[in-house]
Amino acid sequence: MSADEAARTHKWYNITSNKKAGKVTASVMIYGGIGWEVTAKEFVKELTASEADSIEVHINSVGGDVFDGVAIYNALRMHDASVTVYVEGLAASAASFIAQAGDEVIMLRGSEMMIHDASAFAWGNEAVMLETAGILGRISNNIADIYAQRAGGTAE
Repeated sequence: MSADEAARTHKWYNITSNKKAGKVTASVMIYGGIGWEVTAKEFVKELTASEADSIEVHINSVGGDVFDGVAIYNALRMHDASVTVYVEGLAASAASFIAQAGDEVIMLRGSEMMIHDASAFAWGNEAVMLETAGILGRISNNIADIYAQRAGGTAE
């Protein structure tokens, strides 16, 4: 195993490809905190380089950084491949809206999806707190829109 291969096994995700009958399927394993060890930049770079005809995304994650999650969601939606998402354990927080990128989303037996409004830590005076509240409201609305598009309704 090369140093690059070893490094890839210690991330919160792993992307591998399998060619069968002339078709390439990429398997994406999201099994950790999103953006905690490696940002979405590397994930999206690897995904974009994939010439897969189909992508299987396997999720068991507590979530993580909202903006990394949005970047991953958008990269999966923009990829030419068909995307099937399997929630194998937990798709919480940012992982729950990444799951919405699938053309098909399959919740396996015993699995769970947890959604919530955006949250943050803030320190400062009233102006900082009010600004943070506004940012959280905007992010929560953006995330609600992702779920609404999937469900065929509105964020309200």
